[in-house]
Formats: sequence, structure tokens, C-alpha cells
Amino acid sequence: MPELNAVVDKYQNRKDILFVSIAFDSKASLIKFNKRKGFKYAIASVPETYIEQTLNTNAYPTHWVINKDGRIVKRTNEPDVMIETLDRLAGI
Repeated sequence: MPELNAVVDKYQNRKDILFVSIAFDSKASLIKFNKRKGFKYAIASVPETYIEQTLNTNAYPTHWVINKDGRIVKRTNEPDVMIETLDRLAGI
């Protein structure tokens, strides 16, 4: 998580980049978790079936990089791969 928070800090002045985390935990659990951990992503509670059936994944965490046209350009379980893709697309 520190690595993910660092990438949020790196792009904090970019209005064209948004970091969102989805989890099937309850909203109350996510709020409690975030108070303890200080995760800098926005966190949304969604049904587990949405993650597994609609997003077609059951590996956690999974990272998606979605370009400005709304297309998924990378899906990975490795934070380093997600960060490398984001840096490349952002011109860094």
C-alpha cells in the first residue's frame, strides 16, 4: 500500500488521473480500514458478484489502467506493472 499511496502523491496535481479502489467489503468496514491504513485511493464498495462476473476477476488486488477514451490498456495484479503503464501513458 505505501507504493500505491506514493503513486497517488506523484500524480496529485494531474486532473486527468483518478485512483479508485473497489472492494466487496461493507462501506463501514472500508471506512474503518481506511482510518487505520490511510489508503489514498477513493474506495467504493461493490458487490462481490460485480467484481467476479462483470469485471471477470477473482484475483485480489487487480489493477486496471483505463485511458482517456475509457479503454482498458492494462490489467495486472502487479503494482509495478500498473505504475510502469501509468507512467508511460502520462509521459513520464
